[in-house]
Amino acid sequence: MFITPDDFPYTVDQTIGNIEYRISPYDIIEFSIYSNDGEKLLERSVAANSNNAAAGLGNNPITEVGIKYAVDMEGFVKLPQLGKTKLMDMTIRDAEKFLEEKYSQFIKKPFAILRVTNRRVIVLQVRVG
Repeated sequence: MFITPDDFPYTVDQTIGNIEYRISPYDIIEFSIYSNDGEKLLERSVAANSNNAAAGLGNNPITEVGIKYAVDMEGFVKLPQLGKTKLMDMTIRDAEKFLEEKYSQFIKKPFAILRVTNRRVIVLQVRVG
């Protein structure tokens, strides 16, 4: 909007909206892992597809969100095949990369989708006067 010199001093905005969220104890995360072909690999999707066939819905997969897991007070999440896995203090993208690396011992070219589903409320005290 305004022209400023290249050496103009500025500070990076550190407001809450500009800081990348880090996984914390007691968060609820939703996690899905996919193969290199884009197939969902967690057991619930297999059960859902077999239920579709039994219900006469054919092989059309049910669009399903990931399975939810709780982060314990020490920052660990109990995940299929991996067991207790520490995710505390990781950003969402860092946790996805970490889980892709961990699941690569079981799956060819895995990719993970993770999101924090709990809603945190941050209360700020404002002093007037």
